[in-house]
Amino acid sequence: MFTVFQFLKKTYSDLNNSIQCNLQIDEISEDNNLNLDASTSKNIYLCIKEAINNSIKYAKANNLFVRFNVENGIYCFTIEDDGI
Repeated sequence: MFTVFQFLKKTYSDLNNSIQCNLQIDEISEDNNLNLDASTSKNIYLCIKEAINNSIKYAKANNLFVRFNVENGIYCFTIEDDGI
């Protein structure tokens, strides 16, 4: 079973070649066996996918950085780009 980030990496594996955008996805977790229910995983995936697509389409980003961190049970997502 894919984690959210494994699925994102698989989905965007051709991104670097197709539109000349560098996507880096980092998962930093205190719990590597983080289990999210299917609905939560889907919602997280859709939110991050929308942010990535918006960065590419509207900000014309060349570099995207997606980071996920869990500390003390709090989920933190950071999405950065170098677009306009």
